[in-house]
Amino acid sequence: MSSALQADIVIVGAGPAGLFAGIAALETDPHARVIIVEHQKKPGRKLLVTGGGQCNFTHGGSIKDFIEHYGPAGAKIRKVLYAMSNEGVRAWFSRHGVETIERDDGKVFPRSLAAGDVLKALRESFEALGGTLLCETEPTQFDVKGGPLGCRLELLGKGGEISISVHSCIIATGGITYPKTGSDGSFVKMLEPVFKQHSIRFSSFSPALTPLYPEAYPFASLEGFSLPVLLWFEKETKAKLEQKGLLFRADSFSGPAAMDASVCGDVGDAFFINFVPDESRPAQEVAADMLKQSRLTKKEISTFVASFFDLPKKLAEALVCWGMPADFKKLYARDMSKAECILLCERILHARFVVKKRGSSGEGMVSRGGVALEEILLPQMSLKKAPCIFVTGDFVDVTGDTGGYNLQWAFSSGYLAGRSAAQALLPKEL
Repeated sequence: MSSALQADIVIVGAGPAGLFAGIAALETDPHARVIIVEHQKKPGRKLLVTGGGQCNFTHGGSIKDFIEHYGPAGAKIRKVLYAMSNEGVRAWFSRHGVETIERDDGKVFPRSLAAGDVLKALRESFEALGGTLLCETEPTQFDVKGGPLGCRLELLGKGGEISISVHSCIIATGGITYPKTGSDGSFVKMLEPVFKQHSIRFSSFSPALTPLYPEAYPFASLEGFSLPVLLWFEKETKAKLEQKGLLFRADSFSGPAAMDASVCGDVGDAFFINFVPDESRPAQEVAADMLKQSRLTKKEISTFVASFFDLPKKLAEALVCWGMPADFKKLYARDMSKAECILLCERILHARFVVKKRGSSGEGMVSRGGVALEEILLPQMSLKKAPCIFVTGDFVDVTGDTGGYNLQWAFSSGYLAGRSAAQALLPKEL
């Protein structure tokens, strides 16, 4: 059984970017007919798991400071972020009954610490404005047409096949991470003929913000331990390094330090860790000081190293034992050679690792890849070569740091896409 739907804008994907795009469209043109289609049973399933279910949906501070948290893309997306800033997002949620709190580290959460409250506000606002949400509805065909009705979609829903022609389509399907929540990249295959026809550059998705799996990982005994470090890839500049938390897992590094850096790294790339980020002197200079002080102590090496660098004893012991004979940690510090002092200082201040493998789609918080920014008219989030198509969120090749920056991008880009698609429906002023 087939049927036809009447609409002006169809949004594919009912995550935060899609829902916010629908809201922005209806706030811009209350008469617009807006439909969101979602192939999952319920909207926003990935949103519900963000921040461990507490939903860190943006970050505090000035929006100007956000730019450096998106790597090379930051300067290009400045106007998009400014159009719906972090303060704008917080104000919107406050107006819709979701008060927010900002932690000492700048992360912003709903005061209730419940992701469900964020999703509820988005869904109820969209539907209160007159939007239509169709869940368990899968696009089966997508075409770009000429004329005012720029897109045609064939959908398969619970009631059968649906045909719909609209002025514009907003793509908010996300990438490939947490595929069980709906972000599985399946819509990309449908778009490939359109991208090929219009020569639109699209980079294949891969997981981003994942743990780092190094070769010869020496810290299995530290599983669950964390501390602030400096972590950087060999090919990166160290000029703007920030101290971030590193979490030791049984077989890998995680936490913000590792996950933020993972965006830059591929298999075989070298990265470095400074476990004492407040120490900026060259390792050899520190080693000379260390050697001098070691001659004045009766402590064992691991105890002395913990004291000298102000490190937790457990971490100092792991660093001392790394690649050394089992009884090395029991030696006295005063018996260390100059070469051993230099080796330990290099290991603590400039430890080198090589990426063994990338994290999986089930581990990545977001995806890297997507539509190239150069293909997008950024003030509108529409494709330059197919202006009836708008793209948002993780479907665009933009990856932010952990800490709410990726959800902020979803809201900012979704807002502009929805507003711009609706503005195209309004009568042009003479």
